[in-house]
Amino acid sequence: MSSFLPAELSQIEAFHHSLLNSQNPAETQQIETALTTFPSLATLQNPASGISPLMIAADRGSLPLTTLLINMGAPWNALDRFGKCAGELH
Repeated sequence: MSSFLPAELSQIEAFHHSLLNSQNPAETQQIETALTTFPSLATLQNPASGISPLMIAADRGSLPLTTLLINMGAPWNALDRFGKCAGELH
């Protein structure tokens, strides 16, 4: 049974969606603002898939977002449900 409440799941999904759709420096700045306001966003993994924000940024090849997330405390060695970490997804 998941320890996440529906509101928390929607926040995780919304943040992951913003990472997936970020295209320009202004959007990266918005993500940085969100991380500064809610630092725990950098570490949250989707409970169903295990996907983390760092995995999304690394998979997209986004060096600015990857660097930002690591600087904000995203665990580089977090594993998804297939046992893969951010460095193994690309």
